[in-house]
Formats: sequence, C-alpha cells, structure tokens
Amino acid sequence: MGYTESLFTAFAAWSLYASLTGRWVWAGTLASLAGLTRPAGVALAAAVSLGALLALRRGFSWRTVAGGLLAPLGWLSYVGWVGLRLGRWDGYFAVQELWHNHVDGGAYTLRRLDDHFIDDSTPELFLILVSLVLVASALLFVRCVLDHQPLVLLVFTGLLLAIVLSSGGVYFSRARFLLPSFPLLLPLAVLLARASLRHAVAWVVGVAVAAAYCGGYMVLVWPSAP
Repeated sequence: MGYTESLFTAFAAWSLYASLTGRWVWAGTLASLAGLTRPAGVALAAAVSLGALLALRRGFSWRTVAGGLLAPLGWLSYVGWVGLRLGRWDGYFAVQELWHNHVDGGAYTLRRLDDHFIDDSTPELFLILVSLVLVASALLFVRCVLDHQPLVLLVFTGLLLAIVLSSGGVYFSRARFLLPSFPLLLPLAVLLARASLRHAVAWVVGVAVAAAYCGGYMVLVWPSAP
C-alpha cells in the first residue's frame, strides 16, 4: 500500500530513541522529517521539543536547544507549503474540512462506536476491528501512564491518540493512523518477554495469522481504502 505510515513510524522510532538517549540534534532532525511525511508529525514534534525543554533543566546545551527547535520545522514547512499553494494561511485545515476532518472532541468517534457495538446488528467486520483497535489503544495508553513510561513516549502516543479519537473525519482508516503509536504496545511486550517460550511463540504466531487474515480482508474484501 502506498501509505506513509511505515516511513513515519521509522522516523518516529529513531527520533524517540534519540530523545531517550540524549541525542537531541538527531531527535529533532528525524522529528522534522517525520513532520514532512505525515501531518501527525506534530505529535512527535511536540514530544521531542518538550523533552528537549525539560532536558535543559539539567544543564544548558546548544545541541539540546537545536534539537528542540528543529523538531517542528518539518510539520510547519508542510502546513506552510499547503497554505502557499492555496493562497490562505489555513489552507491545510481547509483541505481537511473537505473530508469533514475537524476536531469535535470525540463526539463522532463515540457515535460510531455506539453504532458498531450496540445499534447495528450486522456491522462490517473491518469496522468492528477498527473500533476494537481504538478502544484497545485508549486502554493501553492508560496502562502506559500507570507504568510511568518516559514523558517523551507518553506525549507522542497521547497526542497521536487524541488526534485520532477527537477527529470527526473518515472513520475506517483510524486503525491505520494509529500504526505509528507503537509505544502503546510496550506493556504487551513486557508481558510477552516474561512468558514462557511456548506461550510467547503461540501468541506471536496467533497475532501474525490474525494480522495476515485482516490484511487480506482489507485488500480483497473491504471495498474502500484500508
């Protein structure tokens, strides 16, 4: 599929790793590239910039300052480029409105969850999967907070989750939008690491088979974009 989530996830993963290891110039540069890849890069930019700001409390460093300033440049450049193309400062957001993609505080998401889990007696399998991903992601974020994950990870996943859940736009692609929020899976990774080899293999194989089935369903059966 010609979507940019995989590239964005790669930039995000290494940017977060650079942040956690104090390589702030690398963190900011990769966050900036992520912002050029997907609009959701604003979540990564905010996480890296905030992390750099907090790191300055331990001592001033030009590299830390540079990383924090670099992080949002990619996203700002992309939004600015769209504005220039359309001749209006809010051009990017005007384009999103054409897709009915605006912040509504999660009202639309709640309505769709109610439709798929309660009102609709024969919901589409794919939409049920998307809804389950949204609910599971929210629960996993709570677990991540309780586990006291590093603030950079929490800010990134929290903002990305907030963007997806509070949007009033297209519903069926939201599970894909959450693919880059891989830190949400860290609690499950910890459980898997503590499991016996037999149970770990069974879980990994089971998840791989389920993912393959869902991927095939989205490509061959689901009539719209995944």
